[in-house]
Amino acid sequence: MSRSRAHQEPLADVTAPRPPTIRCRTCKRPLTDAISRSRRLGPECDPDRQGAHQRHDIDQDPLPGT
Repeated sequence: MSRSRAHQEPLADVTAPRPPTIRCRTCKRPLTDAISRSRRLGPECDPDRQGAHQRHDIDQDPLPGT
C-alpha cells in the first residue's frame, strides 16, 4: 500500500463539468440566484421582483420663482 506521491489519485474530480452559465434574457448578465436562474431574468429585470424598488412620480406644485 505504499504508493509514491506521483501515483496518488487526485482528491477531487478536476474533469467534472461546470454548470452552464445562465444569463439574463434582458441584460445578458450571469445569474447566480436560484429564482433568477429559473426565470432567466435578473432581479433588476424581473417585473415581479421589482415591487419594492419601483419608481413612482409624485405630483408637486412648481417652486416659486422658477
